[in-house]
Amino acid sequence: MASTLGSYDPFAPAVVANPYPYYARMRESERAPLLEPFGMHLITRYGDVAAILRNHELFSSDERKASQVRQRRRTSTGATVLNSDPPDHTRLRALVTRRFSARTATASWEDEIRQIVDRLVDAAAKKDVIDIIHDVAVPLPVMVIAKAIGIPAADYERFKQWSDNEVANIGPHTPPEEMERLQQSSEELHGYFVEAIRRARAEANDGRDDLIATLTSARDASDSLSETELVEFLVLLLLAGNETTTNLIGNGMLALARNPAQQRRLREHPELLGSAVEELVRFDGPVQSTRRILTGPATVHGIQLARGDSVAVVLAGANRDPAFFADPDALDVARTDRGHVGFGHGLHFCLGAPLARLEAKHAFRALLERLPQLALAVPDESLAYTTSFFLRGLKALPVRRAC
Repeated sequence: MASTLGSYDPFAPAVVANPYPYYARMRESERAPLLEPFGMHLITRYGDVAAILRNHELFSSDERKASQVRQRRRTSTGATVLNSDPPDHTRLRALVTRRFSARTATASWEDEIRQIVDRLVDAAAKKDVIDIIHDVAVPLPVMVIAKAIGIPAADYERFKQWSDNEVANIGPHTPPEEMERLQQSSEELHGYFVEAIRRARAEANDGRDDLIATLTSARDASDSLSETELVEFLVLLLLAGNETTTNLIGNGMLALARNPAQQRRLREHPELLGSAVEELVRFDGPVQSTRRILTGPATVHGIQLARGDSVAVVLAGANRDPAFFADPDALDVARTDRGHVGFGHGLHFCLGAPLARLEAKHAFRALLERLPQLALAVPDESLAYTTSFFLRGLKALPVRRAC
């Protein structure tokens, strides 16, 4: 790692608790630092991040183009909207774009999301201490995305565990037995979807309208998806619609608990909920970084990069860049300087952003309505985070009504 950062370790407790001072030092350094075990330079300046995300021809999402290919699973993997470039990306995204548009998400899901949220918060509010993660932030997105995909309610808990395992960090020091456990979990998940696709084909004339049925029909009608791509697409939809929304709700409610003036402002002015969701994504987003692979030489933040090199595009660092945002370390639920990259930017802008926004908006609304003067029920320093470099989320968030 560059000398300006010393022995930076993204998994060190102090960094996990608050990575933002480290991102600031990276932005201010003369050269983008190298994250050693991953072999990636960390790109943290807003201008660089936005330019990289717009230029998919030079900065590819296709993992196969990396000089050091990272094999996470034994399971065979295919292209997804997350790890592909045009024309594959264009073909894959077109299959579900309409289902996830802002208009469709609102028309199809808002009433149901409101009802699910209100049931969860009503049940949680009966307790003296509420764990926002366990009681609301975990079950809400699991219920929504599982139903959208076509997963029976009886399987929700299994899918949450599989989802957690899919995003668990694997590093150079991951014990072999843990690697084996995660590989087995991934194969179980893929096997479940193979069987679900078989059932969808058998029930093709039964009027099913879930995503498994839709994608299976598209694959069978035009071969627009390979069988492997179909399974990988469903796995991605599960992960994207689950883990990140959980973390958005948890991180957002923690930020409001730590900022009582902003919490009070939002409670008194619920018309700010839309802008508050955007600000909470910017302030402490669930996706911290994404990876890109060079298809040719380039110079970024003082670093000469060659074809096959990888960079970590630190979205969370860009979202605190004072060159773009006024007073970026302050939470402002009425912020007007928009343009955060918490949902990505350009070709790979988050497909599920409209659905995530709806879920977060109603979660924040209901929790603020039912829990006036929200405050942490444990010391701030005791909060624990998951240990993934690319994602950021709390393991638990116990809160109570402040006196």
